[in-house]
Amino acid sequence: MVAKILVAEDDKHNREFLTLLLEEGGYSVVAVDNGLKAVEAFGREPVDLVLMDIRMPQLDGLEAARRIRSLQPKSGGAPIIGVSAFGAPYDRGRFLEEGMDEFLLKPVNEARLLAVIRGFLGRGK
Repeated sequence: MVAKILVAEDDKHNREFLTLLLEEGGYSVVAVDNGLKAVEAFGREPVDLVLMDIRMPQLDGLEAARRIRSLQPKSGGAPIIGVSAFGAPYDRGRFLEEGMDEFLLKPVNEARLLAVIRGFLGRGK
């Protein structure tokens, strides 16, 4: 079965790049352009993993992650990987405390991103 990934990224070019990368990696992708749409999409259809930009309009990635977490069971929910171009070494810990399962700085290294996703999902190319 093909794993489904929700990509929440406000930058059109980044969203298209991530969608193509993930589809070429063997995943199904649902892509949205802000945090509010991410929460709505998550509530509409089950996904196996969420790739969440931290800084987005309408609802930032941290608040969107909190709302998604509230829709999940206490254990076994979809992992959330936060990504951001804005970050310092100490931000990773803060984002993990805020509910992310992992955090990657942009520009995202393609091989690293796919490896992290495979680590969470245990499948894929």
